[in-house]
Formats: sequence, C-alpha cells, structure tokens
Amino acid sequence: MKKSIVLFTLLLVALAMAQEPTVLAYKFNPGTTYTYGLTDSTNMVQEMGGREMITNATVSGKLAIASQSVNEKGESTCWVSFSELSTKIKNAMMDTTIVLDELLGKRNEIVYAANGKPLQITVLDSLPKMGQMMRMGMSPDAMLKRIFARMPEQAVAIGGTWKETETDSMKQGGLDIVITPDVTYTVKSVEEVAGHSCFKIEFAGTNAMTGKGSQMGAEIFLEGEGNIQGWLYFAPGEGLLLSIDASTDQEQTIAISGAANMTIAQTVAKKTKLNYIP
Repeated sequence: MKKSIVLFTLLLVALAMAQEPTVLAYKFNPGTTYTYGLTDSTNMVQEMGGREMITNATVSGKLAIASQSVNEKGESTCWVSFSELSTKIKNAMMDTTIVLDELLGKRNEIVYAANGKPLQITVLDSLPKMGQMMRMGMSPDAMLKRIFARMPEQAVAIGGTWKETETDSMKQGGLDIVITPDVTYTVKSVEEVAGHSCFKIEFAGTNAMTGKGSQMGAEIFLEGEGNIQGWLYFAPGEGLLLSIDASTDQEQTIAISGAANMTIAQTVAKKTKLNYIP
C-alpha cells in the first residue's frame, strides 16, 4: 500500500511538472555533502609528419560537494574535492594507470549561481608545484569548471527549450583556452529516477575551441570545432542533478612555432558520464 501511495504521488508530481512551467535551479542544502561518480573516456588520434598516434585515456573518480552556505540570490558556496581519482592512459609509448593521490581531499571553494554556473573558484588546499597534475598538463580548475549543466533563467515545461552560448575560459597544459558553445537543450519528458521526479533533458549542438600559450620555449596555437550531444536528468523539486551522459567529437589543429615548427592535426572523441550517488 505504501509503495502504491508513493508511486501515485510521483505520478501527480510528474503530471504537474509536465503541464506547468518550472524553474530549474540547483538547491545545495548547507551541511549536506553531495557525491557524484565521474567517468571521462577520450580517444585521440594525432597525425604528425605522416605518422599516426592513437591515445585512449579514461579518467574515473568520485567527487564530493560539501555545501557551506546559500545567500539570498540562491548562490551556493561549496567545498569541492575528489575522494577518488585515477587516469588510465594507453598509446604506443605507454599503458599505465595513475592514481592521482595528491589531489584527493584537496578542496576548491566554488560559488555556484542558482543555474549551476561557477561564479568563483578559490583553491583552499594547494597542490605540489611539480606534482602529477602539473606534469600531465591537467588543471583542477579546468576539471571542475563545467561539471554541472547550466539551467535556464526562465521557467520551462515539456517541450521547452533554451540555448547555451556563453563563452568560457580556462587554463590547461600551459594554454589559455576559450570554449564557445552553441548548444540547444530540450525538455523531453518527466521520468522517475532513483525515487525523484525528473525532467529528462536532451541537448545537442556545437563547441568551438581556441587556445594559445607556451611550453618549453615554443609558442602553441590551438583551434578546434565539433559536435556535442547527450541527455541529463534534473529533479526540479530537490534542485538536484541526477546524471549527465554526453558525447563530443572535435577536429583540432595545433600549430607549434619556435625551434621546430610543426602542425599537428588531431581528432578527439569523448564520452562523459556523471551520476549522483545517494
């Protein structure tokens, strides 16, 4: 009987959500820690001097988001850290798994807007200057900056759409990178996920990327463009992201000038999954 009542209640909530425009806002409760599992798999094919190199890399981890406070604008201050993180790299030169233990438990304070956009990132626990992350050209800021999907400012219902076109910038591998998205989000249905009434939201569009910087005395320029598609589940009542499943592919060109001038063409295919762990 109790299960039937719960299912009936969820059905009523789903019907109401489908008919009435709903504001999609993140609601981080102070004192609560939210845990997510993250998997990011990348296949990269590089062509240089007539030779081809294929690299497969998979990053796996668990992310802890500890809510500290919420202001009157709905902006949430959170301490974000990895409790697990490793990367597996396989190419012609190596086949290895690296546990990024130097990053575990290291906190970044992130202020999120109600729509999920990070407004400010502050490093609370510093990393070694020549540690694993730096040697691999990886930046914690870059890894954390776009974890959450950004919700619209306006209320939406079934069939509602919005676009993400705001540029974003980050530092990675010694490069200053600018990402320009043109992605359309569409609310497709209301579904139950792990006991939550969720909007299933599909997205598709393009991402353009430019970057420049220097490494070991060489100037590097990056250009790329490609497609992104996938879906996510968001529970409006709880203001909780349940999952994201995204696929991207991009054609990139890297131009290197200095002691040795060269151009590298590369194709990058990426699959990213983020899942809430109750």
